[in-house]
Amino acid sequence: MQKFTYILIVIIFIVALIAAFIFITKPYTNSTTNNTSVELVEENLDLDLSNEAEPEEKIPYLTDEEYDEKVLNYQGKVLIDFYTDWCYYCELFSPIIEEVSLEKDDIKYYRVNAEEELNIADTNQIMSYPTIVLFENGIEINRCIGMIPKEELIDFLDGITIE
Repeated sequence: MQKFTYILIVIIFIVALIAAFIFITKPYTNSTTNNTSVELVEENLDLDLSNEAEPEEKIPYLTDEEYDEKVLNYQGKVLIDFYTDWCYYCELFSPIIEEVSLEKDDIKYYRVNAEEELNIADTNQIMSYPTIVLFENGIEINRCIGMIPKEELIDFLDGITIE
C-alpha cells in the first residue's frame, strides 16, 4: 500500500510540473484580451514573431545619460516607450508606435528598455509593460499602460483622454 501511495505522489508531482511549464510558457492574456484579438492584431500588422532576425528599429533608444538633455530639458513633446524584451505585448505595440512616429513628426520618440535603464524606469515609476509616457517641455502630461490601437495612440498624442 505504501508503494502505491509513493507512486501516486510521484505522478501528481509530474503532472503539476507539466502544468506549471505550460502556464509559464503561454503568453499572458488578461480578461479583456483573448487570443483571437491578439491573432487579429498580429495578422493586421503582418508580424512574423517567429523570425530570428532583429527588426530594424526606427525609434532611437534612450539611455540614462541622455535622459535629462533629451527629455527633461527638451522644449516640445517627447514620447517614451517603456518596454522589456520578454514582453509579448511590447513586441506587438512597437510597430504601431513606429508607424505613428512617421505620421506625427512634431514629437520626439524614444524607447527605453526598463530592465536595462533602471534609473529612468524608477524615476518614472514604471511598473507594467508596455507603458508610454508623454512629456511636454520636460513635464509629464499623459501616460498610458498597456497596448492600444493606432487610432487611440494618435488621440493620446493629441491630448484626447483615452478611456
